[in-house]
Amino acid sequence: MLNLLKKMTAFTLVLCMLTAALLLTACGNNNNQNDNNNDNPVSDNQGTNDTPASDSGTDSDNDSNAADNNEAGTPNAGLNAPLSEMFAALSADVEIPYMAGEIEVTEDNAEYMIFVPYDAENEYYVSEAMINAQAHSIALIRTPNEEKAKTLYDEIKANVNPSKWICVTAETSDVLRNGNVILMLLTDKAIADPIAANFNALK
Repeated sequence: MLNLLKKMTAFTLVLCMLTAALLLTACGNNNNQNDNNNDNPVSDNQGTNDTPASDSGTDSDNDSNAADNNEAGTPNAGLNAPLSEMFAALSADVEIPYMAGEIEVTEDNAEYMIFVPYDAENEYYVSEAMINAQAHSIALIRTPNEEKAKTLYDEIKANVNPSKWICVTAETSDVLRNGNVILMLLTDKAIADPIAANFNALK
């Protein structure tokens, strides 16, 4: 009889411990759910607040870009404009499929770039393909006066070489003069023709 009572007591204690463990586990789960529920509204609010801020930033950027464009305006296309701006205006509506960049004309490279010796009195702007296997070079040269431009034009015209690259030749080779500015075109016909027309229209 005594053994039976001991067994029943031990069994009751085990049941009590299991019940307590289950209750603690349930409380823990409820607390985690409450914590998650409390966290979610904060996350949603931050997301909601971020959206207007992002839109506002985009509007601000657009306004800034528009202002910059208005300040920049249309590139100067006059014959007295800086040669870099003149080139930008001449080629603004022309698709140039080459990766080209400005190359400084010096005493060392002038005869390769523009086929005449360097003259410190002149102004130079050359845009050429960065890859040597692409036949594309456009040069603008401004002389101090029109008489010198006429002489220089004749010299470049006589010496220009559309095959100056190692293994390629320019489709079009042309030299033009407008006042005291000379334009040399060694490139594709689709590029040269509209740029030449724009150059001839400069005043």
